[in-house]
Amino acid sequence: DCDLYTLSSVYGQMAELYHYQFLPNEELKALDICEKIDLMANDTIQAIKSYELHLRPYLLLNIKDSVLAITRNARRRYLERNCKQQAARLLGPAIGIYLDKNEIDSARKYMEIFEKESGFFTNGKITSTKAKMYYFCKGRMHTMTNNVDSAKYYFAELEKGGWKEAAYEGFVKLYKNTNKPDSLAKYASLYVVANDSARASTTCCTPSITTSFTVLSSFRRGSCSR
Repeated sequence: DCDLYTLSSVYGQMAELYHYQFLPNEELKALDICEKIDLMANDTIQAIKSYELHLRPYLLLNIKDSVLAITRNARRRYLERNCKQQAARLLGPAIGIYLDKNEIDSARKYMEIFEKESGFFTNGKITSTKAKMYYFCKGRMHTMTNNVDSAKYYFAELEKGGWKEAAYEGFVKLYKNTNKPDSLAKYASLYVVANDSARASTTCCTPSITTSFTVLSSFRRGSCSR
């Protein structure tokens, strides 16, 4: 007999390795096989997760339409099975893309869902360390809607949390938008230093800060959270 659970896990680990080696096309192939095996095993939730994880290689390939399509489809499939938390947690990449496209209403819609249903917030504050990069999205949204003080707050929170590259990139966007050349020059310089430091400590290619608030999951099995 074929152990479908083990076989799926093997291909899942292959996908993880391909991801960190910056081999997105190979990662996609491994995830395609994962999803097929999960469906053969009647493991519906894991099949959706394998499908959801296609977000990561498509982000690396910068194929944004595919990222948005997978987000919509995976979210629909999770909600059909009443998995509201997973359906909210996968929205990060789409939020970043909608902000890039200046589609503020679409970004705001997904941000509201993420904050209400992801399980990462208590009294409006993020309680999960790995979700802290969401503050970059919040800061960007406030920058784009000219809420300067709120944007400063979220970028400062990033800086305090050690996400200096993201914080300084955010401040650069903010002060460019508000036409503050002295502050822009200051944070542009800090961003260059932080960016160089991040590159020096990175052994493989990674997505830009704009899309680094990405899929908050990896290939691991678990039950559906509602």
